[in-house]
Amino acid sequence: MSNTAIKEQDYEKDTKVDLSIWKRLFRYVFRYKKATVALILCNIGIAIVDIIYPLMSSYAIDNFVEKGTGSAGSYRYILGLWLCNQAAYSSS
Repeated sequence: MSNTAIKEQDYEKDTKVDLSIWKRLFRYVFRYKKATVALILCNIGIAIVDIIYPLMSSYAIDNFVEKGTGSAGSYRYILGLWLCNQAAYSSS
């Protein structure tokens, strides 16, 4: 590691958080409460879809692909998995 990298790391440890910047940011954000709440809810929804998608995929592989079953219930599940996939990738 070079000396400049070490100096930068030491500098980052010594600096304190400037709370005035955060206060200005929150004052700006609270002007747009509805939009902020909507964005937070969208982020939570996207996080939930990102968490659920791999679980749904593993369930589909374990129960439908490996067993070779293809009933009407599995088609509804696969449709739900596809919709979850579309929601996850259309938001990013």
